Amino acid sequence: MSNHSSSGDDEQDIEDGVDYSSLFESEPFNTLDDAFNWCVNVALNNGFSIIKSSSRRSTTTGLFVKWWTCDRFGDRRKKEVNAVRNNTVSKKCECTFKLRVGERFTIDHLGNISRSCWVLTMSDGFHNYKMINYAVGHRRKTAFDVDEIEYIEKQVLAQVPPAKISLGLHMRTPEKPRPTMKQLYNIGAKIRSEIRAVRNPAQHMLASATEAGYVQYREVNNETSQLTHIFMVHPEAIRMYRSYKFVVGISSTYNTNEYKFPLVEMIGMTPTNHNFTIAYAIMEGENKEDYVWMLEKLRSLLPDGVFPTIIVTDRELLTGALAAMNKKWPSMVDYIQRTWLIYREKFLKLYTNTITHYGNTSTSRVESTHAVLKEWLHSAGLSVDTIWTRFYALMEGQHVEIRKVLEDSRSKSRKDKFGRLFNLLKGNVSIGMELGYRLDEGCIHAMRTTHGLPCACDLHRLSTRERRVHLDSIDAFWRTLVYEEHMALPPGDEGTLEELLTFICNINSPTRRRCTEAIYTELHPEDDYVEEPVVNENPRGRPRSSNARNLSGFEHSCRRS
Repeated sequence: MSNHSSSGDDEQDIEDGVDYSSLFESEPFNTLDDAFNWCVNVALNNGFSIIKSSSRRSTTTGLFVKWWTCDRFGDRRKKEVNAVRNNTVSKKCECTFKLRVGERFTIDHLGNISRSCWVLTMSDGFHNYKMINYAVGHRRKTAFDVDEIEYIEKQVLAQVPPAKISLGLHMRTPEKPRPTMKQLYNIGAKIRSEIRAVRNPAQHMLASATEAGYVQYREVNNETSQLTHIFMVHPEAIRMYRSYKFVVGISSTYNTNEYKFPLVEMIGMTPTNHNFTIAYAIMEGENKEDYVWMLEKLRSLLPDGVFPTIIVTDRELLTGALAAMNKKWPSMVDYIQRTWLIYREKFLKLYTNTITHYGNTSTSRVESTHAVLKEWLHSAGLSVDTIWTRFYALMEGQHVEIRKVLEDSRSKSRKDKFGRLFNLLKGNVSIGMELGYRLDEGCIHAMRTTHGLPCACDLHRLSTRERRVHLDSIDAFWRTLVYEEHMALPPGDEGTLEELLTFICNINSPTRRRCTEAIYTELHPEDDYVEEPVVNENPRGRPRSSNARNLSGFEHSCRRS
């Protein structure tokens, strides 16, 4: 046993009394890398790690001397005395293990210098701490090699969660300790930072959206250049929305971004009963002005004079007005809650049976889409560019599935018990069309209004007369199996553009320059200087990690009744 002493604190003076000098006795190495890799392997096999510490060059001989130490060598870096520091930890414990690596020249038999080599000399071979027991988390033992980094990069770009990346790495090299989540998050952040290059997340989002052909709108704080509102639309989603504009569901969700802004999804429905994301918006608030801005952008996606048949949302003006009503007319509100709201479902059913809603009478369709979105985001603190990337991947998958089921409706037919009743519809309407109701059930004559389909009594009458359902009796929504492929300019827009270009070319130079700059900024938003949104210190919804928002007073009263 050695009497070698340690200079660390009493709690850390746990030296094992072993001199590791003999482990580092070796022949000279031809290259410095060979020497370092050999030392690293020897150290790891004995429960500690070696790092490169310092280097100097002799002014007389020109030879280099390197110092390699234990990774717990010395003390933590000194900070300013008056600096405000959070609770931090350091693995530095004033360990004295130190290895000298000196450069020497090899002289041949003629006395000429043929090449240099590197010689190891132990300066201090003792440690003052316990050796590594669990390899997990130690950088040297779990460092990623080139192949693993390439694999991780592919997985990060494919939006694979870190937990699944960790499992994939373990299956590739089961003999190696699994990396920690922090390691994977750090390398993922590094990969995304390299992709962004000199752009900040807001600029990178705008550049990526422009490259992908997105329609995008944004509002920026003129004083700080920070984004306050973002509205993003996939180019194919516009074509689908113009073909399936009948139903739009709108709902907001929370805890999706690091700025604590609400994220609003606008959802459409295809005739095959599949959801698709029309657009999404990230806004700093949920005031009336914010929703007006969002709905105006949604409205601009359709030609003039064309509107959705129905918009389903849980954000009604009555919700915000209830508090004022309760304060002004408390007895009336109490009377309505006790006397009328208990029958609200019957009143709602009577009302909704007069509207063409294709089966959409609640926001459940949007809420289910929120659940799918949260699986893709798998984090509550994302930046705007990461949200865009994962939304893009989600929507690309949506469009593939929708095209597949639309083609199934055109090429396949459902075998049913009605025989030839629906023969004229095969290949012309969606196989997801809701015509599976029983003919012997009572008919309230609502299917024609609510779904645009023949009601039960119509089908019964055709069946008894051995006639067929004609295509004209099916609403156009169920018959649209090919959505608009190209977004043609509205009539008159081409002439207007030509007139504007001619006018701009003929005006004075300063005005022409301003017009050119405005057009360039619109076409290349990524080149306009913008910053990420500022974090909302008072976000709406429940605190901490809950994804659900607080119920309004109106919703609480509905539940109590």
